[in-house]
Amino acid sequence: MTLAPPRAMTGQQPPSSEHSPPRESGVVGSAAGPVNVTGVLVVHDGAEWLRECLDALALQARPPDRLVIVDTGSVDESREIVAEHGRIRQVIGDVVPISAPRESRFGEAVGRAVDQLPVAAGCLQAATGGDLGPGGLSGDPGPGEWLWLLHDDSAADPQVLAHLLDAVRRSPSVGVAGPKLTIWADPSRLLQVGQQVTHTGGRAGGPATGEPDQGQHDHRGDVLSVNTSGMLIRREVFDALGGFDPGPGQFGDGLALCWRAPPAGHRLVAVPRAPSAEDKYVGPSLDPCQYGVRQSGGTIEKLDLWGRRRLAYAINKKSEGIYAVVDITAEPSAVIELDRQLNLNEAVLRTKVLRPDTR
Repeated sequence: MTLAPPRAMTGQQPPSSEHSPPRESGVVGSAAGPVNVTGVLVVHDGAEWLRECLDALALQARPPDRLVIVDTGSVDESREIVAEHGRIRQVIGDVVPISAPRESRFGEAVGRAVDQLPVAAGCLQAATGGDLGPGGLSGDPGPGEWLWLLHDDSAADPQVLAHLLDAVRRSPSVGVAGPKLTIWADPSRLLQVGQQVTHTGGRAGGPATGEPDQGQHDHRGDVLSVNTSGMLIRREVFDALGGFDPGPGQFGDGLALCWRAPPAGHRLVAVPRAPSAEDKYVGPSLDPCQYGVRQSGGTIEKLDLWGRRRLAYAINKKSEGIYAVVDITAEPSAVIELDRQLNLNEAVLRTKVLRPDTR
């Protein structure tokens, strides 16, 4: 999503109708009925960004009604930051931290949070089986219930959720909406405004990574996929689609979920008016490549993000990069195609394919 770090946030303007999906015939806008939003924030060693992420959520003009924070075995200060952040509890009130195994993928962590949402009022069991007590979540899922999915390395502009809700209220056929994603260190540069993808999972069109944001992509509406960072999805759509598919593996689960939505009758829209900044963006950039490996019968054994590190020498005038190591099992032709796709990906600076010693 396009997110501006809190330090860059000044003023709060009401949602505008500019570049929003057209209101469908006979549909009333924001008065269509009560809307409840559950934010699901997945945290994995996110201490570097987490304070600003929570600050941004606390500054939302329309904050989520509740927030489930899923920590996937963080070994840094992430848990302490969540526990000590008083402002987020003042604004949202209903903040529920739960735990998930460290090896959990994003989709698995979200699924764990959704599974813990109560099926009866006033009851929610945490991932550990503990009773959350009277402060737990309540209410059965309905047409007005939405899930707002969040990464720990993102910071949403104060109007992001308000703009996303404005867009989905205009068209009841919209089941998934996503914000404009910008670079954390420089929110004036783009990462993604929804995605158009080819039948093989390759990226088609859209902004180049780091492209200056001059409104040139703000005409976008319907898309084939949106990033899981800042994704707003109707709860009943999420349930009907069976949640995230465990097959695609790390990061590819979002693309697979979006691809299942249109055949089920649900539109996906990008909302350029809703900007959000993102840092660890390399993972989603690998989605189509991972999908291609699986389509060829291969498997992704492991995807390990090493984080941002200084390069040994400058590449394309860049001195830092986010390192990722992908272990795959596939036919040689699939590996060759993977290497080709990575070299065509503008977000990837350099690739190297190694065959492990099997002796």
